Parts: sequence; C-alpha cells; structure tokens
Amino acid sequence: MRTAVSALHAAAVLIAALPLAGCSLLTIELPEDPLNELEINARLATHRFVGHFSKTVSDAADEIMATAQAESIALSALRWKIAATTAVSTTAFQVSPRDALVDTWIYCVQMEDFLGEAEGGSLFGPLQSMATTAAARLVADIGKLGVAFVPDDELPRYQEFVRSYADEVPLRDLATPRESAVPAFYAFLGIGEEEAVTTVGTLSQVVNDFGSRVSLLGEQLPNRTAWGSELFLRESGFDGRSLQAELGAFSARVERVAEVAEQAPEMVNAALLRLDEELAVLIETIDAQRAAVMEGLQRERLGLTEAVARERAALIEAVAVERAATLDELERYSDQVIADAWSQIRGLMGIAIFGLIALLIVLFGAPFGLGMLVGRVTKRPS
Repeated sequence: MRTAVSALHAAAVLIAALPLAGCSLLTIELPEDPLNELEINARLATHRFVGHFSKTVSDAADEIMATAQAESIALSALRWKIAATTAVSTTAFQVSPRDALVDTWIYCVQMEDFLGEAEGGSLFGPLQSMATTAAARLVADIGKLGVAFVPDDELPRYQEFVRSYADEVPLRDLATPRESAVPAFYAFLGIGEEEAVTTVGTLSQVVNDFGSRVSLLGEQLPNRTAWGSELFLRESGFDGRSLQAELGAFSARVERVAEVAEQAPEMVNAALLRLDEELAVLIETIDAQRAAVMEGLQRERLGLTEAVARERAALIEAVAVERAATLDELERYSDQVIADAWSQIRGLMGIAIFGLIALLIVLFGAPFGLGMLVGRVTKRPS
C-alpha cells in the first residue's frame, strides 16, 4: 500500500512539474545520511586494529607457550589468545564507529588491568610480564586512535569514562563472556538508545562495512579453528608432542618384538598380544585427536555462519531503513511540490480572472462610456 501511495506521489510530482518547466528548474534530491570522513576513517582504523590486536596477543601467547615449563601455564596462554581475539571481534564490529572505538578501547584497558592484578596476575607465573607488556602496548595503541578520532573538546570526557568503566566493571576470568559497555556509554552521554545511532551510512558504506567484517572473520577462522582444536586436545591430555611420543614408543616396541621373535619364537604370541593392545590405545588416541579437530572445525563453521547471518541481517535492516527514509522524504517532497504548484496555479487563475474582468470592462464599458461622452459633447451647443 505504501509503495502504491509513493508511486502516486511521484507521478503527481512529475505532472505538477510539467507546467513549471518553462518558469524554473525543478531539482529533487533523494535523502542520504552518509557517515562523515572522520567516522569512516574511525571505522576503518578500528577494523585494522582488530588484526593488530590479534597478532600482538597471539605472538605473546605463543612465546609463553613455547617457554612455559608447566602445562597449566601453556593452557592459560592458549585460553587467553582465544578469549581475547574473540572479544575484540565483537567490540570492533558495531554499527556506530564511535561505539566500536570506545568499546574496544575499554576492553583493552580491562584486559591490561586483568593481567596486572589479582584476577589474572598469576596466570602465566614467571612469564606474566610477556602478557602485561603486550596488553600495555595495545592500550597505548588504541589510546592513539581515541586521540585521533574523538573531538578535542570531548576527549577528556571519553578518557574519564573509559577509565571509570574499566574500574567499575573489571574482567574476572577468561571464560565468562564480556558484556558490552555501549549501554553504559549512552547513559554517560545522556542519550537514549533510540537516538544514539542517527545513521548507518549510505548503502555503499554499509555494503563496504559488511565486506570488511566478513573478510576479517574469514582471515581469523583458520587460526581460531586451530586454537580451539589444540585447546581441546591439551585439556583432554593429548597434543602433537604426546602423539609423537606414543608413535616413537610404539615403534620401539615393534623393534623389540622383532628381536624377541628371532631369539625366542615361543614368546612371540604374548608379545604380539601386548603389541595389539598398545596399537588399540594408539588408534584410540588418534581417533580422539581427529574427533577433536572435527569438533573444533564444526564450532568455528557454526560461529562463522552465525556471524555472517548477523551481518546479513544488519545489512538488510540498514537497506530497509534507508529505503523507508527515501520513500518518506520523497512523499514530503511530492507534497511540497504539489502545494507549491497549486499555489502558483491559484495565482495564475487570479491573474487570469482579473484580466478577463478587465477585458470585459474594456469591451463593454468603453463603448458605453464613449457614447455618453459624445452625447454630452453634442448636447452642449444646443
């Protein structure tokens, strides 16, 4: 129904504009609320920061895992790497560039506090400084983005909010999902959620944002899949090194069985039975690792599918909002043009009626008045 009304309004605009074509130029501009240059650059910089964040955290975690003597420290480093990269992908990919920047900024400060204080201050034992150094570097880097993209008169307030929120809502562990700081940020600014996001940008900007998000998620998928599988295997007591050790031990046992077969053939059956039992255990270990890898791949596939579905829904919603705004604006334009056209038509009709009356006066009144004047002139001599 709304589409039909909009089509009628558009037709009315064209019809009403035809008589005015000779008088003036009529220009109709459809509404677009693009993100300004500062907002676009803030969005791109925040997206790039995701890659920088992921590399910084993963490098530090890999160094801890390679150096750690205790398996518990290596597991903590792996969990940190998975949790941090997942969280920053959530904070940075938001509709509003301002919200994404502030939420990512807050998370970096929360992570630095978590790794430097009691909650996570002993996760990595003597290697803790590797994690805290990486976290401090990320806080400094995201702070530079804040200085670059937050207006100078607002920057002190933003810095105050980031610090106060990180103090009030600290991270407690790596397993609990983090709550977004955006609602608290809106309350700090004194605005409601319904008026917080005034525009999602033009259609081209929305599509580019969607493509950027999917590209970054695609780049992170292989790493997150491998990390999840490795975590499952380590928590289950299996890893690449243990599998290699099992294979080496099994190979040594096969060699011993061959030696026993040469020296004491009567003992071969018993040795083969033990070897068969060990082979069954080895096969079970390999099957467990394969199942863990497949489970990790399935989780990441579902996660990517859900992420793409969310981004697709956001894109469709943004396009629908833009289309609805365009139709509303077109209706307003058409109503205004029709009103202006009728106003001009009424003016023209008034002028035409006045001219017609003047013409009638001239046609009928002039001869009558001239006759009266002639009569008076001819009557005076007599």
